[in-house]
Amino acid sequence: MGPLRMYAQHPVDTAAVLRLLLPLLGALGLAAVADGQVFRVAPSFGAGARPVALAAADLDGDGAIDLAVANGTSRDLSILIGDGHGGFVTRSGPRDLFGLTSVAAADFDHDGHADVAVGTLSAASIFLGDGAGGFGPAHACGRGGPMAVTYS
Repeated sequence: MGPLRMYAQHPVDTAAVLRLLLPLLGALGLAAVADGQVFRVAPSFGAGARPVALAAADLDGDGAIDLAVANGTSRDLSILIGDGHGGFVTRSGPRDLFGLTSVAAADFDHDGHADVAVGTLSAASIFLGDGAGGFGPAHACGRGGPMAVTYS
């Protein structure tokens, strides 16, 4: 699909147009980027069913940003390995994660590899990274109600 072009007889408030278009495009699973008066449909990348949160970090140690996506309905993490040029390849991540609410990525155990933490409706867990985009078993670090994880 080529770029969408907008033609108007009067100057266009691009920010106002984006405020109107982005909710609609989001509902359709699309996104738009403003480039003057040209709006391009952004590429989409595969994840599981009903993504609820994502975290960005270099999960495989190649220097490119990767994504960990928490999927509510499919109850898993999708790991999207970045190619450094805006493209991603989807890998399976940890599964059987009921009630996902959040995800965060950082080197929690200070071994030089990015790890992933998830919050669910009943617990928080950390999956230690292997430095190649894979993760070990869950390490529970909180229980007792809805949990959210964040890292800054």
